[in-house]
Amino acid sequence: MRDGISVALQAGFRHLEVEGDNQIVLKAVQKLIPAPWQIAPIIEDIWNLLTHCASSSFRHIYREGNLAAD
Repeated sequence: MRDGISVALQAGFRHLEVEGDNQIVLKAVQKLIPAPWQIAPIIEDIWNLLTHCASSSFRHIYREGNLAAD
């Protein structure tokens, strides 16, 4: 997710719709749960990247629907 957001920002996109199959990561990025310590630095990187976005939204999709990313 971090890398995808970074690439999108470098390409000039400022309105992001992020889909992911990991609910823990999605909830941590949205600050609905505390970030697990193992990924806390990555979540903080994502928050910093999102400050450069005009808008962002996050949506959970099932792994089967995310085959392109896998």
